[in-house]
Amino acid sequence: MRLIVLTLLSYYFLIWEGESAVHVRAPTCIHEGFVWRQVKDLIHNGATQVWRCTKKSCNARAHSPVGTEELTVKKVHNHRTSATSIELIDAKRSLKDRAKTDSRVETRNLVADVQNTLSNDAATRLNSATAARMVQRARELPGRKEVDAKEIENVIIDKEV
Repeated sequence: MRLIVLTLLSYYFLIWEGESAVHVRAPTCIHEGFVWRQVKDLIHNGATQVWRCTKKSCNARAHSPVGTEELTVKKVHNHRTSATSIELIDAKRSLKDRAKTDSRVETRNLVADVQNTLSNDAATRLNSATAARMVQRARELPGRKEVDAKEIENVIIDKEV
């Protein structure tokens, strides 16, 4: 099976695998209070990764050796750090992890628990509907097909799952 990287679109790589396209989020890291995303790899002077600030209006750039997050800032930021953004990233990661481990807890209760731990600024920026969908996606099993529960005759149980 061959993976081909076609293009970098905002935060996503579009990868073709067989007949379907798969979206993969570009790697991100937090360095000195700023959120960075990996933009590309440079091979000409050794293996180097290029990182960019996630804020669209900021031109900050940094380099790091491949496989590490030890950033060397090349262009400085034109804004202050955002504690709210970092808090949101941590909350989303926590929500995804809890969604996978606490499968018996209802989605709305899981989202409410995470929102209660956030500051007022972060809680207003975390959309409940988006967070609920994030939980549902984290709980989905890969390869599981949709089942039409209205007609039991059409339900096929795959023995490989």
